[in-house]
Amino acid sequence: MLGGLSRKPYAISLALLLVILIIGVGSALPASKMYKVKLSSVNGEVDLDSVDLVEGYPNLPSRVFPDDYVLRVYSFDEEVYYELPTRFSYEVFLSAGEECFIRDGLVETTKCGEKSYVEMNDSVVVLGVPYFPNAKFLRFYEPNGRLIIEKDISSFSCGNNVCDSHETANSCLQDCARGKYVFYKVMLVFGLILFILAILVFIFWEKHLERKDIKEKITKICRWLKWQN
Repeated sequence: MLGGLSRKPYAISLALLLVILIIGVGSALPASKMYKVKLSSVNGEVDLDSVDLVEGYPNLPSRVFPDDYVLRVYSFDEEVYYELPTRFSYEVFLSAGEECFIRDGLVETTKCGEKSYVEMNDSVVVLGVPYFPNAKFLRFYEPNGRLIIEKDISSFSCGNNVCDSHETANSCLQDCARGKYVFYKVMLVFGLILFILAILVFIFWEKHLERKDIKEKITKICRWLKWQN
C-alpha cells in the first residue's frame, strides 16, 4: 500500500514531463514554405490581389460544398496538387448568437437576429497554400465551376537551389547555373593549361637557342685555337 502511494508522485511527474516534451516539440516544429494568396470580392467581382512565397502553416484541405469557391494548384502536366474551398463573407457581426452558425464556423444569416450583423459589398480572404516546387498554375473557380482567375506561379520555384525539370539556365540562372558555368570553368582550365604549355615551350625553345649559340661560340673558339697552332 505504501509502496503504491510512493510511486504515484513519480508517475504524475513522468506524465507531466511527457506532456511538456510533446508541447515543446510541437511548438518547435518549423514553419514550411507556402503561397500566401490574397483574394478580394467587390460587388461579386473577384480579383487576385497578391501571391507571395512566405514561411508559415498552410490551410488544411477540406470538403468542397456546392456553393464554395475552389482554389487549385496545378503542375506543368495539369495534375492537381492541391485543392482548397473558400467563401467570401459579406456580413460583419455585431453580436452573433450560436443560432447563426450551422457548420464548420459557417454562418446562416437567416437564423440571426435583425441587428446582429451588417451586410457589406466587399470581402477579402487570405489563404495559405502549400508550396510545390513543380507548380505551374494557381486557378480559382466559381461555385459553378467557371474559371475566373489563373496565375502562373512557376517563377516561385526559382531560387530553391534545385534545377527543376521546367527550369533552364535562361529561365532560372540561380538554380540552373551549374551546367552553364561548368562549361565556362572547363574552358577556363583548358585555356590555362594551353597558356602554361605555351610558356614551357617558349622557355624550352629559349634554352635550346642558348645552347645552340653556346655551341657555335665554342666551335669558333676551337677553330681559332687550331688556327693559332
